[in-house]
Amino acid sequence: MYEEEYFKERNPELEQRHVIEVAQCISFMGLQEHDKILDYGCGFGQHVHCFVEEGIQDVVGFDISEYATQHPFGKSENRLTTSLSEISSKYDLIFSIDVLEHLTDEQVKEALAWIRKHTDKLLVGITSKDSPNFVKDKTHINGKTMYEWKHVLKHYFRRVNKAPKYFHEAQMYLIAYAF
Repeated sequence: MYEEEYFKERNPELEQRHVIEVAQCISFMGLQEHDKILDYGCGFGQHVHCFVEEGIQDVVGFDISEYATQHPFGKSENRLTTSLSEISSKYDLIFSIDVLEHLTDEQVKEALAWIRKHTDKLLVGITSKDSPNFVKDKTHINGKTMYEWKHVLKHYFRRVNKAPKYFHEAQMYLIAYAF
């Protein structure tokens, strides 16, 4: 499903959004050059590229799409994988944008369990079912309100907060902490 045809339909204007999301994430989360970051659901690795451009070198991306990971964007080359077994580290932050709404409830549980095992901090961007953008993408299969997504995340993380409003307005961004 998430192979060449899916990615042909993507909006090329997203590149600027990725730059902004990463810059705001670094600022808000107080990330440093030495921090380890995983982009869970990285696609072509645009966010990975942006983190590297911002000076964070220890960043990798995971995606289920062979097509996307074999066509890396910019400085994400040799940093993307389709195998979670290749990722065994603990990360200072896992960054996951536009992923959970594409998964079934069971897949969400598996993903969040894996994520929680590998980090104490998660920044997640989700298109909620309340957003007009939810219905625009036929692969959005898991419609929840922000309240429902916060409840799901609280099964894995102790605190879940809404990110500052300066993040992209078409999505809601939540920050989950294990502490």
